[in-house]
Amino acid sequence: MSETTTRWAWRAGVGAACGLAALVITWPLALQLATTVPLGTEHQATVQVFSIWTLWWTADRLTHGLTGYWDAPFFYPHRKSPSTQRQRGTKPKWI
Repeated sequence: MSETTTRWAWRAGVGAACGLAALVITWPLALQLATTVPLGTEHQATVQVFSIWTLWWTADRLTHGLTGYWDAPFFYPHRKSPSTQRQRGTKPKWI
């Protein structure tokens, strides 16, 4: 085998092992991942639902080239409100 093939096989093996470990650790949840939101120790799903919404919004804006990223619909009619949004993975240029 070439070095490149060995490297990709190693990376695929590590990725598969991590995926399997995640399934084993979260097994009861893994069965219902598409239909339930894990609450953890919270009584309300507010934080979890906001996190899911934030991930969706970021993914949606990435498919649109980040156009309107800081104009989240729940701040309508206000535009460009980075001081009140906590989007994951990005910072405004002035920070």
